[in-house]
Amino acid sequence: MGSHFFSAPVYSSSTWRGKMDGENLVLRQPHKAPSTDFDGFSTLTFPDVSARCFDWVGEWVSEDGSVVFPFWRTQCQKVTAS
Repeated sequence: MGSHFFSAPVYSSSTWRGKMDGENLVLRQPHKAPSTDFDGFSTLTFPDVSARCFDWVGEWVSEDGSVVFPFWRTQCQKVTAS
């Protein structure tokens, strides 16, 4: 499967790029670690995507992958009108 793209809102000038990694959709963009000058990536991982729900985890990851700092986790479920 090829690359996937997600554009950020107008207040951001970034574009997320990524691909499937096993069963996970992984999107990345270059980003310095918060309050530092360390190069790395903001990474969004979607490990569970279905017609009824999806989960995602946001992490800052160092360039060599040795440091991983999770900053967001969420679970979303489809709500149907009753």
